[in-house]
Amino acid sequence: MSKTRIISLCLAVLCLLSACGSREDGKNGSTSVPTGNPAGTPAANAPSNASADGDSAAVWDGLGGFYALEAAEMPENVTTVTSYGSELYYVTLSVAEGSEPSALLRGASDTLYTTQRSYINSAAVCEDGTWIAEFSSGGGGLKNLLRLISDEGEVLKDIDLNAVYNNNSLVRSVLCSGENLFVIFEHELAVLDGNGSLICAISLPAAFTRAALGNDGEVYISETATNGGNDVSRVDAASASLIPIFSVEKGDVYAGNESFLLILEAVGGLYGIVADGSASPIAIWDECGISAVGLRKLVPLPDNKFFMLFEDGAYMLTPDEFSSAKVKTKLVIASVDIPYGIQQSAARFNYSDSDYYVNIVDYTEGGVLTQAEALMKLNTEMLSGKFPDMICFMSISPHTYIARGYLADLREYFDSDDDMSVDDIAIANALDAEGGMYYIGKEFVIETTIGLHSRFGDRHGWTLDEYLEIERTEAPKEGMLYNITRESFLRRMSENYIGTAIDWINGTCDFDNQEFIEILEASSRVRENPEDIDNMVFGLTEPRVVNGSLIGGSIWVNTVWALAFSEDIAGSRLSFIGRPTVDGSCGSNFILHDPVGIVSQSPNGNGCWEFIKFMLTDVDTSADNGASARGMPVYLPMLKLKSESAKTADSFSYIYPREVADVFEFSDEDEERFFALLAEVRTIGISDETVLKIIEEESAAMFTGQRTAADTARIIQSRVGIYVAEQS
Repeated sequence: MSKTRIISLCLAVLCLLSACGSREDGKNGSTSVPTGNPAGTPAANAPSNASADGDSAAVWDGLGGFYALEAAEMPENVTTVTSYGSELYYVTLSVAEGSEPSALLRGASDTLYTTQRSYINSAAVCEDGTWIAEFSSGGGGLKNLLRLISDEGEVLKDIDLNAVYNNNSLVRSVLCSGENLFVIFEHELAVLDGNGSLICAISLPAAFTRAALGNDGEVYISETATNGGNDVSRVDAASASLIPIFSVEKGDVYAGNESFLLILEAVGGLYGIVADGSASPIAIWDECGISAVGLRKLVPLPDNKFFMLFEDGAYMLTPDEFSSAKVKTKLVIASVDIPYGIQQSAARFNYSDSDYYVNIVDYTEGGVLTQAEALMKLNTEMLSGKFPDMICFMSISPHTYIARGYLADLREYFDSDDDMSVDDIAIANALDAEGGMYYIGKEFVIETTIGLHSRFGDRHGWTLDEYLEIERTEAPKEGMLYNITRESFLRRMSENYIGTAIDWINGTCDFDNQEFIEILEASSRVRENPEDIDNMVFGLTEPRVVNGSLIGGSIWVNTVWALAFSEDIAGSRLSFIGRPTVDGSCGSNFILHDPVGIVSQSPNGNGCWEFIKFMLTDVDTSADNGASARGMPVYLPMLKLKSESAKTADSFSYIYPREVADVFEFSDEDEERFFALLAEVRTIGISDETVLKIIEEESAAMFTGQRTAADTARIIQSRVGIYVAEQS
C-alpha cells in the first residue's frame, strides 16, 4: 500500500486515536474551541461576595475550585497524549511527503521514536518505558505491533499482536497497569502480560465509550447507560469479565488523579468520582468563566492540574487565586439545541479581555427535552419575566419574539457604533424584517437555482407563468427542477411568500388573494419528478442542466467562487435564478447560520452588542481555496478579503474531489457577478414551521382534487390568521 493511501487510512481513524469511545473527539461532533479566563483575568458568575474590582478580601465560595485555563505548548499534528507523573508524552502524525509518518515525543520537543512505514495510534507510559501500538497495512493485511520504548528512545521489546491475538482490527488504545497490558480494539479488550502472552479476551459492550485507568491501578470501562448517563465496570482479568461498579451522570469518564478514582467531564464542569460512584465538583465551568466545549482528551496531572486537548490545540487547567480575578458579567444566550458555530466565537470571546462572559444555555438540556418542550420552557420563563440576554434562532422562528417586542433593533446599535455600520453587513437588506433588523449571524450561504444563460440571460429571477409554460411546452426528461414534488414546490414557494403575506407586528396576514391562489394552482399542476421518492436521482446538477434533462438545478453557494466553479463544471455560462416567483423577482435565499438577536429586556444590551461585533469579525482571513461547510462571512470587509484571496489562488477544492488548478480561475468578472447576486437576494431562509405546516395540511385535499385552490387559500387564511393574531 502506498504512503498516500496509508495516510488516508490513518486520517480516517484519527477520531479513534487515543480514544476508547465514539465521543472522544467531542460531543455530537463538536469542533468548538476551548477558552476561559487566563490566570489573573476576570472570572464570570463569581460568588456573590466577590467585588467587581478584584477586592483581595473576596473569598471563593463556588461549588468547585477556582481554575484558570491557559494555552499550553504542544507539538504539531498531535493525535493523542498521555502522561507519567507530571511529564506529557505525545503521538504525532505527519502527512508531509518524505517525513516519518508518526513520532513519539516526551514533552513538546524531545522525540523518542519515529516510525518509517507504520503509524502509532496509541501510547501508554509505565515504569519501564512507553508502550506504543503501531500498525501498518500491506499485502499481508493489517499488522498490529506493541513496542516498548525506553526513555532514551531504544526499542526494548516487541509484541506481534497478530500472532498473540489477531482480531483483524485497529488498536484503539492501550493501557498498562502493573505488569499487564490492556489492549482495546473496537469490540474487544485483550489483556496481556509483560512478555506478550494472552491472559484473556473480553467482549466490550455495544455502548462502550472509553477505557480509563483508575488511581487504584485498575482499568475501568464506561458505556452509555439507557438513561443517557454512564455505567462503569471494572476489568477483572482473573474471571475474564467486566464487573459493574457504579453509574455516573452523562459525560466523559477519564483516568483518575491523586484525589479521585476517575474524572468525569460533563456539560457543567469537571467532577471527581470516588470508589462508591459519588461525584464531587472540581471545577464548574460557568463559575470559572471557562468555555470547555468539544473536549477531545483530558489528562490528569499532579497538583490538581489537567491537560486538555481541544480541536484548536492544548490548554492547561490550573487552580488559581480567586482574589486576583476580576468579575465578568455573564451574558446568557438561550438556544434550542447546541449552536456549535456560536460556541466557537463565544469561547474565543470569553478568552478575550472583555468585561463580559457568554454562557450558551441549551433548553433541550442536551437532548433530554424535545425541541417543542424546550421552546415551551423558554417561552414560559420569558412570560414570567426571566429573560435571557440573547436568543439563538437556529431552531426557533424569530417572528413571534419580534411581534411581542422581545428583540432589540440592531440598527440602533449599528447607528451608534463608531467602528461598524450597517454598510459593513453583506446581507443587510435581507435582514430587515418588520421594520428593523432583529437578528444577525456570523456566516451565510446562498441557496439558488441554476439555468442556462442562453435561456435566462443575466436575470436573477423567473416567473411562475414562465415556469409553467416551459413545463407545458418542453417537458424535460427529468422535470423542471432537481427532484421536485408538488409538496416540495409549494413549500419552497411558500417560504418566500410568507415574508410578504404576514404582518407579525399587527397580527394580520393575507393569503386569500389571487397571487397566492396562483401559487397553489401552479403547485397542483407541477409535474412531479420522480413521483416515487425512491427513484430520485442525486448528484451534480450542472451537467444535467446543460444536456437539457433539467431546466433548473440546485446549488449551495458557500464560497465566493462557487458560482464560477459551477460554470466550470457545466462548461457553459449559467444564470442564477433561484426559485420562480409570481413577479419574477430574485428567487434565491440566504441561509444564515446560528442567527442571534438581543433581547430588548436584557440589562446588558451593550455587552450583547460587544459579543455580536466580536462574533461578526471572528473569521479566519487566511486564504480560503476550499469551500467551507459553514459558509461565507456576513461581515463585508472579510468577505471582500476572501474574494481577493480567491482571485490569486492557484487551486480550489469543493465538496467532491476535483483538480481544477489548470482550468479554473476566479476572475474580476466572476467577482462582479457574485456580488451582483448578493445585492439582489432579499429573503432569509427562516420560516415559521407552524404556518408552513398549515399550508401543507390544507393543500393536501387540493392535490387530490377534492378542493379548489381558491377554497384552499380561504381556509389557509383563516387558520394562519388565528395563529398570527395569537402570536402578536
